[in-house]
Amino acid sequence: MGKLLAILVLFIGVLNTCLAQEPITDGPKKNTYVHNKMKLANRDILRIVSENEQAYELVKKGQTLQGIALVPALVGGGAMGWGLAEAFTTSDPSWGLLGAGIGLITVAIVLENEGHDKIRAGVDLYNEGLEAKAMSQKPKFDLAFTGTGLGLRMTF
Repeated sequence: MGKLLAILVLFIGVLNTCLAQEPITDGPKKNTYVHNKMKLANRDILRIVSENEQAYELVKKGQTLQGIALVPALVGGGAMGWGLAEAFTTSDPSWGLLGAGIGLITVAIVLENEGHDKIRAGVDLYNEGLEAKAMSQKPKFDLAFTGTGLGLRMTF
């Protein structure tokens, strides 16, 4: 009887780990994600959520926005740096260049944050889908006769 109980407990434990899908969680830093105790890069998030089409589209849009935000950030940073360098080295700095740089960096920050929000929404949608999928897969146990005797059958 003890062997049978041990085998049953082992079987249920293995089954639970095989069927369980881990959700994507927040990482230790802002804008980072963790899945199965591993920090995820953006391309990893896209690969993982590809099972859920809506989540995949949201994450893809968010990554596109973050990529677009890089352009005004670089140009704005260069313009701001040039404007500050002129302010420290010449008597007549171009304040317009400095202002344009600040404006471009502001646009980049807004785009980056919107991209992050879309990625967050995609990850949340993916995680909700996992919960719904896990709730819908309730196993059913019954006794069944097989070629070798009587056994416990589990179906989904």
